[in-house]
Amino acid sequence: MKPVVVVGGGIVGACVAYQVARAGVPVTVIFRDGGVTPLSFAWIGTGPPWPGGASDLSGFILTDWLALASSVPGVDVRWSGDDGAVDPVAVTRALLRAARGLGARTVSGASVSAVRDGLVSSSAGQLPASTVVVAAGTGTTGLCPSVAVPASPAFRLRVRAPRGLVPGIVATEHFDVREASPGLLLATAPLGADRSPAGLRTLAGQTTDRLRAAFGGGPRLPGGELRLLDWAVGQRPMPPGGPVIGWVSPGVYVAVMHSAICLAPVAARLIAEEIVTGRPSPALAACHSRPV
Repeated sequence: MKPVVVVGGGIVGACVAYQVARAGVPVTVIFRDGGVTPLSFAWIGTGPPWPGGASDLSGFILTDWLALASSVPGVDVRWSGDDGAVDPVAVTRALLRAARGLGARTVSGASVSAVRDGLVSSSAGQLPASTVVVAAGTGTTGLCPSVAVPASPAFRLRVRAPRGLVPGIVATEHFDVREASPGLLLATAPLGADRSPAGLRTLAGQTTDRLRAAFGGGPRLPGGELRLLDWAVGQRPMPPGGPVIGWVSPGVYVAVMHSAICLAPVAARLIAEEIVTGRPSPALAACHSRPV
């Protein structure tokens, strides 16, 4: 039996691979790296806005994350009320590890050049497939030209700080911030017009100063105790009109969405059901881009 071949090793591809393997169907995951997932703010929430078909999925976000956390070792969610946060790299690795435990095969460090019904062409060779699932984020359009996936840049920085300084997830006009692990803050800030290395360095410094001003007024934070570690810009896939999920040609299925961290567990569960049973999922109807 030919396997389902999932193209993409980020949070979406890992979730799809796990759910397909869990259904007892052979699956191969092929990817070059983790895509933009390692640079994600990795926040889980259900608040609007949810464009297009994302609104039909948003009601399942918390229950699907709770189900993953209870069934997959290494999927750890730090909850703060109805919001949560994860280590996106650790969770993706845990899902791939769980998929392998169910018989999945992973091919890492490989680039995919073309997909078509029954076959994936890659630097690791030709991979026969019963179905190809393209979960390649901003790389989706290069493999499936009919699917428009604009990239939206996001600025992320990491800051060393006293443990417990930031309670939960704090959102302001100038930054969003959460504690990624004890003593390590993960923050995002709106990008300005100057996106040169010097401009990004300035933005990182300004955001760190704003964090210090917001949380450093008390005795917990003597001056200089907040220390900027690094910053980066990730290119988030931002399909216009919400998630694009479904068949785009015979044998080729796409799964691209924002926010992938929030939506991947529920989307993957429904994607696996569609592929394994051959029956369309009503919850994905508004995400289906067009009939084949």
